[in-house]
Amino acid sequence: KMLKFNPKHRCTATEALGHDFFRGIRRPEMEISIKKPLESPQFLHVQDIEIDVLKRKTYEEVLWFRDNVDRSNTPPVDEATTERQERQQQQQQSAAVAATAT
Repeated sequence: KMLKFNPKHRCTATEALGHDFFRGIRRPEMEISIKKPLESPQFLHVQDIEIDVLKRKTYEEVLWFRDNVDRSNTPPVDEATTERQERQQQQQQSAAVAATAT
């Protein structure tokens, strides 16, 4: 049901998360629900957008989300996960700097 072409025939996200496929990896304590539909960033509504602009804007959106999301209900992560995330952030920042330099 998740792979139906017509979105009206697909299951909801909640139904999908309840599927056996996710049983071993799902972490319900980290899931959040929203009361209203998500609003996509304005740059995604542009029909003809340069790939470099799309990359930069997407990266800026990820950084905004990282810095502005309330994580008070997020369970603690182990030290190895934290170190891996810090390395990934450093790599992303280096890539962003390189991209803006060109």
